[in-house]
Amino acid sequence: MVATGIQPIRPRQSRRSLHLEHGFTGIELLIVLATLGALVGIVAMSLDDMDQCAREREIRLEMSALQAAIDMYNSHDVKARGTTPIPPQTTPVVVSVADPTAAPFFQRYLPQGTKFKYVWLAGGAQLRAAE
Repeated sequence: MVATGIQPIRPRQSRRSLHLEHGFTGIELLIVLATLGALVGIVAMSLDDMDQCAREREIRLEMSALQAAIDMYNSHDVKARGTTPIPPQTTPVVVSVADPTAAPFFQRYLPQGTKFKYVWLAGGAQLRAAE
């Protein structure tokens, strides 16, 4: 005899055990949030270092352009034409290209003015950035 319409009997599961099978526990969520927080902190600290490195690189590049302008002035104007040598600059100064006839005279060889402040000895020797 074949029985039709009879379904096999499944063991009953309590509501509590069904609820525990879905989603995350509070501890799991806390672990994930703590890990994400640590990663965000590490990334933020590395971005701060990148900002400082970029600033130092920008100063070095600007200072090399400034040194090239000083060298051009010394070779083209001072040695070849006998113009006034570069005076010493003991107070920090931003070099502007707005007035090419004003001291320190070598700014006409710069493509643009400087963003940072610099000091130098007579003739443009020992150029350094002022912090």
